[in-house]
Amino acid sequence: MNHTMCGRIRKWRLFPKYNEPSDFDLESLNSPSHKAIIYRSELDYISRCILDYPNLETGGQLFGFWSNTGAPVVLLAIGPGRNAQHNKSSFFQDLEYLKEVGLKLNTIFSLQHIGEWHSHHQLDLAVPSGGDVNTMEYGIKKPGFPRMLLCIGNCTPVETEINAFNFHVNCPNHYTHARWEVIEMESPYRPLIYNALASLLIDPKTLKASHKRTMDIRESDRSEIKVHWLTESVEHIEMMKTMVKIVASLYSDTEVNVLVGDQGEPFINIQSQERKIAFPFGFPAKSPILKIGESVMEPRMAWDGSVPDIVKGFEYWIKFNFSPENYDNNENNNPITTNCYE
Repeated sequence: MNHTMCGRIRKWRLFPKYNEPSDFDLESLNSPSHKAIIYRSELDYISRCILDYPNLETGGQLFGFWSNTGAPVVLLAIGPGRNAQHNKSSFFQDLEYLKEVGLKLNTIFSLQHIGEWHSHHQLDLAVPSGGDVNTMEYGIKKPGFPRMLLCIGNCTPVETEINAFNFHVNCPNHYTHARWEVIEMESPYRPLIYNALASLLIDPKTLKASHKRTMDIRESDRSEIKVHWLTESVEHIEMMKTMVKIVASLYSDTEVNVLVGDQGEPFINIQSQERKIAFPFGFPAKSPILKIGESVMEPRMAWDGSVPDIVKGFEYWIKFNFSPENYDNNENNNPITTNCYE
């Protein structure tokens, strides 16, 4: 089977031996990544959904972020809504369900919509169809969506096979058949999200996943995946919401929200001011990072991560360092060239 990637043609085995040297071992942010990272819980969730409809197509969406090398990291998979349409050769998601779930995942948990998944059930079509490619090409041309992940599932009545395909705006007509790197644990987001959205989310009826033994799955070394303080508990998410309100009270004339950077680190975004407050891995032991534009700013008061009340400590620290009246009038705060993600 031949796939063209950015004008280059390579022969891909359906399940290649990844211990062989290849010029595709080097990641590039300007082309589709050759791997896809997923937590075991999410791969199993997709398998269970597919087994619910062994003779019809089904599907859902993928939420997470993109690693610093351009690989998708799937933190949560959702399945079909109650009003989804399942046919022998097509699937149409319940759009109201997708809109409601997607909005909450973005506004509450700052997760990005990074891809789609659907099954070709027992059609023995393990690669994207022409319609799939056209849909992904349309998606990556939208502003803010330069990359997308598409997962295609096949099944017998008792087991599933799920393949990952990465698309990039620089190569809109072509895709990479990516290898799975599986983190053998439950996604840290899943229990937090279900705690908050249990009445909204729909689970598959099939209770146990079943994967084909021939699926090429490599356990991730987790070098690209870290668990952030924010995802450790629901209480931390509530604390972050309070910190956002504190910042919003300082900048009442502009929108303030939480976004997640390419490396999975959250930051408070002060939109019209082009100011950001990043929370690196290691927070609260490590200090938040202040940015104006692309410049990292030197705080006048050092962060103390040992304070018993993180929210109150943050409120005092941010008002002293980054409130408009304190920061804009101080000539001694010069930008430094340190990368805030180093």
